Amino acid sequence: MTAGFGTENVCWVPEGECLRFVDLLHWTEWRLDLDRWRLALPVQAREALIAQTREALNLCRARAEKEPETFRDVEHAESFLITLSEHLDPPSESTTSLTTPLGPLASIWVRLSDIPLESFFEEDYRPTPEPVKSFGCISSLGALRLPLCDDLEVPLMGADPEDRIAVLTPAIDCVGEYPLPLDQPPPVLDEFCGLRGNSNRGKMVNLTLDAKISSDTPIATPLFRLGRGGGFATIYFHFQTPTSPTVLLPLPPGHVHRVESSLESQGFQRTLSERRNQIWKRDEDWVHCLWNIPGLESEDLPVLDPIIVVAQAEGSRDPALREALLAAILHTALGEVPDLKR
Repeated sequence: MTAGFGTENVCWVPEGECLRFVDLLHWTEWRLDLDRWRLALPVQAREALIAQTREALNLCRARAEKEPETFRDVEHAESFLITLSEHLDPPSESTTSLTTPLGPLASIWVRLSDIPLESFFEEDYRPTPEPVKSFGCISSLGALRLPLCDDLEVPLMGADPEDRIAVLTPAIDCVGEYPLPLDQPPPVLDEFCGLRGNSNRGKMVNLTLDAKISSDTPIATPLFRLGRGGGFATIYFHFQTPTSPTVLLPLPPGHVHRVESSLESQGFQRTLSERRNQIWKRDEDWVHCLWNIPGLESEDLPVLDPIIVVAQAEGSRDPALREALLAAILHTALGEVPDLKR
């Protein structure tokens, strides 16, 4: 299972909107419609989970006579446990079993709890969803966690996938791919929503604090409330992206002006300039100069290093072609090609 995310790698998705994973390597956006996702648990796994949790809660109750606050926490946890079965039906046999990876989505895991997890609040979770017909079923890892009862965590990690918690999705293609616009900056200019960052706009990007592609991007997001028992479902995603070929590169600030001047001499025309960020076009080649991307204040990094990104080369989003164009641009601008693999 995951360690606590706290305030890093967390993403709040506004109700009615999709979770968006922005993939700069492929210049695309992967969308997950979480409003329509549900959870299911086989009866035998649910009964085993409840039995194990009650056994652990009995140990907490045994010492609660001397600690009134612990007694209240145990009572709250037990009330949640009683209603748990109302919100975790077994998966239907009519659903199609899906396996990860789904695009860049490598794995999913779920935590059920009696209080909000990570740095989320109760109002961050969607209302208890209405039953709907689901078509896809993804076997996932999971656990029931009770932070106020000795930080108790009971895993749902049976060897048989049929005994695990499952995510139900409305369609077989539940992770949709949408190309990013070429003539607009990628949606990263309003907050640092990359690795170790967070978002309250429903998006995360595979970008590190040192302005490189992140190979692994974990994301925690509230899913929904579990009805009158006061429970919460929090879902965790793990996205993976290759780091080669390289389609972007951070630049020393002193190289910014040289690159700008050289782009014009190489036949590019500037089509947009916004808060020092620029977009350049030459025929079917598109280059984004992201000179002013927010960083992470907690790391004393208010702004990332300037980044040059080739969004399209020769009319293609193919990373190899884009890497070749990036190398050519920088060789002309700087007289050398920086190590694109560093």
